[in-house]
Amino acid sequence: RICDGVLQGTLWLDSRTPDYELTARLHDLAIAQLLPPPKELPQRTRPGRLAGEVWLRGRTGDAASRSGGGTVRVSGVSFLQTPVLSLVFQQRKNSRASETVDLADVRFRWEGREIVLERIDIRSRDLRLVGTGRWTPADDRLHMTLWAADPELWPRLGMLGELLQSAGQDLVQYRVDGTLAAPKVTAEPLHKLSAALRQLLGEQ
Repeated sequence: RICDGVLQGTLWLDSRTPDYELTARLHDLAIAQLLPPPKELPQRTRPGRLAGEVWLRGRTGDAASRSGGGTVRVSGVSFLQTPVLSLVFQQRKNSRASETVDLADVRFRWEGREIVLERIDIRSRDLRLVGTGRWTPADDRLHMTLWAADPELWPRLGMLGELLQSAGQDLVQYRVDGTLAAPKVTAEPLHKLSAALRQLLGEQ
C-alpha cells in the first residue's frame, strides 16, 4: 500500500547502465500524499483520489530522458477545491450550477521534463470540460486549452458545422496559463470548431 491506496507494478533496472522502465497500476491513491503541495502555497494540499495506469522509461538522474504515458481518473474533488476549476466555475453564468466534479479523466504522455496532456475530460452534472495542455512538474508551469459546454450539448457539437450558431453562448473556450497553484484563466465564446477540438470530438 502507498498514499492511502494500492500501487501494483514492475520496475526494471539495467545493471550495466542507468536505464530503467516502470509500469504501474494505481488504485485509489490520495493525491495529497502522492504530489507535494505547490511551492507558492505549501500549506495547500492537493485534493482528490487517483486511479489509472502509468508507464515510464528513462535514465536515472536524467529527467530529460523520460518518456512514457498513461491514463488516470481523478475523483473526490469539487470545482472550488482546485484553482483552475475554481476560476472556470466562477466565470460560469449559471450561479446554481453544482460544484461537484463527477469524474476527471486524463490521458497523457511524458516528454522529458514535461507532461503533455493529450486529452482532459472533466464532467459534472451541469458542465463538461474537454481539452489539452502541457504541465511541467518541476516548476508547476501549466498551459491548457479547455472547451466547456453543457453535457447534453457535447454529442451534437460535431454536427453543428463550421459556425456554432445553434450553440449560442453555451460553448466557451478557456485558456489557462501560469501554475496549477496560481493560474490565469481567460474565457471567450467559441463560434468555430478548431482542429484540436474536432480531434477531441472524434474520440468521444
